[in-house]
Amino acid sequence: PKVMVCMAISSRKMAKPFIVPSGVAVKKEVYIKDCLEKRLLPFIQSNHPPNSYLFWPDKASSHNAKLTQDFLNEKNIEFVAKDNNPTNLPQCRPIEDLWGHLAQIVYKNGWQARNTDMLRKRILRCIKDTDFSAVQAKCSIIRNSMRACYTLGPYSCMH
Repeated sequence: PKVMVCMAISSRKMAKPFIVPSGVAVKKEVYIKDCLEKRLLPFIQSNHPPNSYLFWPDKASSHNAKLTQDFLNEKNIEFVAKDNNPTNLPQCRPIEDLWGHLAQIVYKNGWQARNTDMLRKRILRCIKDTDFSAVQAKCSIIRNSMRACYTLGPYSCMH
């Protein structure tokens, strides 16, 4: 089985994940309600002063829908717009390191899930029990990484 995990990370903390079975389309209304309103907004408000963060969504259609962008603007959440969001630049996106590291931990020693609920519980336990401080530290230098990619090319910020 496969699942989709929606979770925010910053240099200070990680937000509570939202996990749904893979293949279930997360439409803009669900994304706004379950990812942004219930998780991202409280995460930002409790961990970051106003104007001290930049939300960097991926390029999923629900993340870039007009309704989603209107919600983010209404809540004064500064975000990277789709037109300014580089494609295929995982070396500048610490969340990509988190996904890779998490997958290694979840499937360690050949572990396999029999169903999506078992996989969801395993992911939540691994997130709770794992130190992601290295990934979080990369969040604090993201602007430097992006500037290096822009001025020196994408291979300058490989890790």
